[in-house]
Amino acid sequence: MAMDPILFWSDVALEAHRRDYTFDDERGDDEAGTPMDRQNLDPMQGGPTRTSRALAIIYLAMYDALHAVSPISVGNPVMQPYLEGLPAPPAGASADAAVAGAAATAIQLLFGGVLADQKLTEFRLMLLQPDGGAVPPKPPASWAAIEDGLAFGARIGRLHVDSRAEDGSHLGERTYRPMPVRGAFRPDPYAPDQNILGVAWGKVKPFGDYDPKDIVGGFVPPLGRAAVGDYLNADGWPAELKEVREFGAAVGTAGLKRTAEQTLIGVFWGYDGVRNIGVPPRLYNQCLDAISKKARLSTAQNAVLFAVANLAMADAGIAAWEEKYKFHVARPVTGVREADIGFGADRLAGKDSRPRSSAATFPGVALPTSTVHQGPIYTWLAQPPPAAASLQAGDAHWAPLGAPQTNTKTRLSGKGLDSRTPPFPAYPSGHATFGTVTFEVARRLLENFGIAAVEEFTFEVVSDEYDGEQCDPDGSIRSLHRRTLTLAQAIHENAVSRVYLGVHWRMDAVEGIRLGLDLVEKIAAAKRGPAAAL
Repeated sequence: MAMDPILFWSDVALEAHRRDYTFDDERGDDEAGTPMDRQNLDPMQGGPTRTSRALAIIYLAMYDALHAVSPISVGNPVMQPYLEGLPAPPAGASADAAVAGAAATAIQLLFGGVLADQKLTEFRLMLLQPDGGAVPPKPPASWAAIEDGLAFGARIGRLHVDSRAEDGSHLGERTYRPMPVRGAFRPDPYAPDQNILGVAWGKVKPFGDYDPKDIVGGFVPPLGRAAVGDYLNADGWPAELKEVREFGAAVGTAGLKRTAEQTLIGVFWGYDGVRNIGVPPRLYNQCLDAISKKARLSTAQNAVLFAVANLAMADAGIAAWEEKYKFHVARPVTGVREADIGFGADRLAGKDSRPRSSAATFPGVALPTSTVHQGPIYTWLAQPPPAAASLQAGDAHWAPLGAPQTNTKTRLSGKGLDSRTPPFPAYPSGHATFGTVTFEVARRLLENFGIAAVEEFTFEVVSDEYDGEQCDPDGSIRSLHRRTLTLAQAIHENAVSRVYLGVHWRMDAVEGIRLGLDLVEKIAAAKRGPAAAL
């Protein structure tokens, strides 16, 4: 058939995820505008952590189904299945059908709905009549090969889903109790009731078959300070604070230096769990699709590329969230507001120890001198003000540009809803970690597949944030925008985009990139299944 089954079912998986995020968190409408029950507003695979896990299961199932029926050979390594002890396929089973059966079953089990069944019917017809019906369907012998392949693939898909049943993801969310420490993460003041995501996700079993201690032991503390909040005492902290205040603030903030291009970059890479778009792993798989088509990869190469990249993204979510809840770094929305002594946790702890002025009166105020106005009240009025201004480094009312609230129907005046921040600690950036493993895996595999001049290789991608259909909170439709990038540029832009939105510090982006590169090294060394091709 002309259609690559890996790319076909990748599109289905990403569409299943998009539908999982088809809701409106204020009105409770589905994609058709029909009111939904409140219990249906939560995605089945909520957040980038659960989504990356689900997609890894789907792509690894496709790889194993294809490899079992038509052994994959890419480059020099001898490829092995991801899961051990898989059943043998029926003789003559269709490899394309096996991929379809594995993908459809895993998608159905993980995302529910009717999409997988609908696409399976469509795919079966494509296998029987690849020319669109211009000639009669394939003979009965071919029908048997297709049905055998579908049944075998379905078995592989279920085995993959079942293999992760006790991986730690089933334990659910835990209550997060913010620490009364300066610089520690606390809920967003623009969304104080938000549910804190992934408190225990760092304990989920990695997909890469390495010892998790090898990753945790390599964590780099924020600005080199391991104690919670101690990064505020590091020499590099003032520069981190200054950059976010100047480049990540809401529109209209005094001193804002962010350019129109930087705002575009911030929103382009958003995918912050909003209606009709979903979360970052969907964007990175859309990038992989563009990379695959530009490089003209084969079905076998695509099976490896998507399986390894999504395995790495699942592990990126696990490792980044373990680090997030190890260092508990505040998001800029509270970090900038509470940068000065006397705000936030210091105020709660009564630690305001600034020196007081020796001035006898308030500047510019002439206090009465008659005996009528003397006494305790006069003495109190004559107390000196603080020696210095209350705000020197921060801004008590600072708001970030915020995670893009694309397709959100309710808008508060000025700041408010537009300025929301993701509900988990800042360090390291999940975006930076997810994106780095994706594009580093792509770089290594393209080189191993024999693609020339990979460092200069470019791909063109349309982000759903700028597909000409999605809208800003004010109701205006955003323009269509195609972005052409090298793999290195994609890593950099994706990481720094979060600074331009004001939801991350630069140190979060730097550590996300470093962690992502380290993860790919560990995955490549372990050589589990398709990762042997790295």
